[in-house]
Amino acid sequence: MSIFKEKTIITTCAADKASKIKCLLIPKGAEVIEFPMIQISQSQNSEEVKSVIKKILTFNWIIFTSSKGVSNFFLWLHQFDIFINKSNVKFAVIGKSTGKILKKLGFEANYISESKDSKSFAEELIKIIGNEKANILLPIGNLSENKLFEVFKKKHHVTSLEVYQTNLPSEFDDKIYSKIINNEYDLIFFLSPSAVENFLILLGDKINISTIKGIAIGKTTSKAMIKHGIKPFFTPKTPNIESMIEEFEALKKNKKLI
Repeated sequence: MSIFKEKTIITTCAADKASKIKCLLIPKGAEVIEFPMIQISQSQNSEEVKSVIKKILTFNWIIFTSSKGVSNFFLWLHQFDIFINKSNVKFAVIGKSTGKILKKLGFEANYISESKDSKSFAEELIKIIGNEKANILLPIGNLSENKLFEVFKKKHHVTSLEVYQTNLPSEFDDKIYSKIINNEYDLIFFLSPSAVENFLILLGDKINISTIKGIAIGKTTSKAMIKHGIKPFFTPKTPNIESMIEEFEALKKNKKLI
């Protein structure tokens, strides 16, 4: 029997990732409740985006750190009727899920990393690019860290371009809000630092933060939780949804987690 059977799991991510969690946990007998703490929208800097992507053929590498970056970047390309010649540019991504989104849009990632953090990813890719100075485009969100930019700029020319925004949703489900306040859940899944930040903006003064029962998808999210006084129950070795669920379940079954 799965350790998730009859457990109430609350997701704080956007609908696409929450749907993936549901597909994995509902067959295990869990109740999965969506409580999105992030709302993704296209960035509001259309003139800046247009000026950069008009020069798309000048870039050797385009680097994506999330599926949101991929989808919104190509949305901008479509909006300005700009096409990428596959033979002129290489793509690097963090995570298989990001690579899959890129593939759905007709492009193969030349390099897919499963690194636990962006700095390690940058260091890996620098070795692959080699000593020749490259022109790199880095589509990001408004809350993205600048670690990649800082590492790449030491050896290459890199352009950071905001293509999407992460905001606090304008509406919330009062019933789920009450469930959290009344501790009527078993686990909260945090998949990004922004979800942690927004969760605390909404609920930080309503609950005892140290009692939050949360798990983090990766090191960066875990650090954000700890920074705000939330002790993650668990952080997987590989930062993706499948590993988060599989590794947590295995450790619980082996009684290596309380």
